[in-house]
Amino acid sequence: MSKMSPKKAFEIVSEFKNVALYLWDNLYNHYDKDTYNALVYAADALKKQIPKKPIPITRNEHATKIIGYGCPNCKKDVIGSGFYCWCCGQRLDWSECDAEIH
Repeated sequence: MSKMSPKKAFEIVSEFKNVALYLWDNLYNHYDKDTYNALVYAADALKKQIPKKPIPITRNEHATKIIGYGCPNCKKDVIGSGFYCWCCGQRLDWSECDAEIH
């Protein structure tokens, strides 16, 4: 079994979701709501596995000193330097962040 990136898996599931919806609408005149919702849920979960850079937080919009970081998905303060947001589960990419702050 080859290792697939979360981004590639997200793209495949999202495309399958769109194809399934098209087929249900155009061939069957109905769709299986549970299957579609499962595909939406899976796509959303996979999307959160694609690492995003935390958002720098400053005291005000003119400040240059970063005092912390926020989640790029839910905008909550990120505590510590975990791999995932404590609130929404978004995977975080700390590669370009100041190590002393997080």
